[in-house]
Amino acid sequence: NAKTFQKTYSKASGGKFDGVSLGVSGDTSPVLLWRLLHGEMPSDFNPRVWWLTIGTNDLLRTQCSEEV
Repeated sequence: NAKTFQKTYSKASGGKFDGVSLGVSGDTSPVLLWRLLHGEMPSDFNPRVWWLTIGTNDLLRTQCSEEV
């Protein structure tokens, strides 16, 4: 939920951290990997911490590949 994220990951809203939500609803691991490999992440975007939660949509909507 956007309000919870803002409260937790925005120093301006009282959070301990500044964060950026880059999630795409319904995205799958292969699509995320494609986007990262094809330049959709700015080259000057260098956070100290990355937090990735991926794979949930793969389990719910598609079959995971043997590679996963």
